[in-house]
Amino acid sequence: MRKAYQARGLMAKPPIRDALHLAFASYYRMDYLLTWNCHHIANANKVRHFEVLNQMMGLSVPLLMTPDMLFPLEER
Repeated sequence: MRKAYQARGLMAKPPIRDALHLAFASYYRMDYLLTWNCHHIANANKVRHFEVLNQMMGLSVPLLMTPDMLFPLEER
């Protein structure tokens, strides 16, 4: 999975930790993937690409969120 994300240009090749983060969350069918990484993971421009690629591999995509997205604006 990590290599598929990198081969499609969705994740940088080095370092591999961003691709692994999403691969593990997808493989273990996590509901959410909480991250501060808005460049490679919680990126609205990449979500649809992750969904298509994961569907081809028979995987779901967790909801990609930053911690700020979990709290209402009044609590921030």
